[in-house]
Amino acid sequence: MQTTTFAQAETPPDSSPTTASIDEVHLTFGGRDWRLIVDKALVPFVREILSLDSAAINPDCVAPAETMRIRLAGPDERALWQARHASQAGTNAMAIVQFSDEAHHLGRLSSVSCELEGPSGLEWIWLEAPERLLTLGGAILLNAWLRRWHANWIPVHAAAIGRDGRYVLVPGAGGAGKSTLSAAALAAGWEVMADDFAWLLTRKNSVTVESPYATLRLTSDAREQIQVHWPEWRPAARCDQRGDGKWVSAEACTHRSGVLCGILRLQPDTHSGVVQALPSNRALLPEFRTSHFLLHQSGADSNGYMGALCNALQGIPAGTLPRGPNLAENLANIEQWLNQI
Repeated sequence: MQTTTFAQAETPPDSSPTTASIDEVHLTFGGRDWRLIVDKALVPFVREILSLDSAAINPDCVAPAETMRIRLAGPDERALWQARHASQAGTNAMAIVQFSDEAHHLGRLSSVSCELEGPSGLEWIWLEAPERLLTLGGAILLNAWLRRWHANWIPVHAAAIGRDGRYVLVPGAGGAGKSTLSAAALAAGWEVMADDFAWLLTRKNSVTVESPYATLRLTSDAREQIQVHWPEWRPAARCDQRGDGKWVSAEACTHRSGVLCGILRLQPDTHSGVVQALPSNRALLPEFRTSHFLLHQSGADSNGYMGALCNALQGIPAGTLPRGPNLAENLANIEQWLNQI
């Protein structure tokens, strides 16, 4: 991903909304409380991404420690930010442009959003139509939380699936099969915490898995593969296609936290096989290299990340799953392993 930097950015037009045009979303995860101040036009889509019901919208709640302002840019401001991105990103439309100015400590500009981080918290400005927030905004919203990780609250690029509150973490780079396995688990009635990103919250005697957002991203081929085994299954929420061809559903993952019981590597194979236990989970640390890379790309200080991850995963059983084309058999083998550990 290309990253460029420039200083003393021009201040955009003031578009501060009136209090009548905003709502508040309150969350608790990572051992912290979060206060999201959201434009009303964006509230339905933020709620979909985060899998929040109406009870989470509570403007009377006492302001917690972390505040994030999410708003929709006006036409003039949108044109200014998008022109600035085009001039700095060159031919790479996916580039993230980093900048600083007198009013904010740090700015990060993409083609669809601008993040301005200052002493009072994060301001996240959406530059596209509100409905595009679902397909494009989840991973961008994630950046704000990535930059606030700490040794006891660790982001990982992984899926998390399980039964009865006991979860298996499935790390891996894009294309490893995390989302396909997660969709299969949903279709089979499993609990799905996340299909792409999860948080590990270390406690005194256990590690808890948490869900940062609830979207499910599937390629067309993966959707067809799910239909072979579960022809009646459909995503519970509306499903939209984004520019890279993936279908994104705001799947309502009601299981927002659970106990981490195992770590699993997906090993492509022509036939499904039982999970093969590993003597040490250190053998799986390379599976988390994209976690470290994406943490760095988010603008976070990644120093100490791998050490904190090693400490968090210490003692958690690890295994390798020969992942054949039979998704139902893959799940049966994971369940058998989960019951043994």
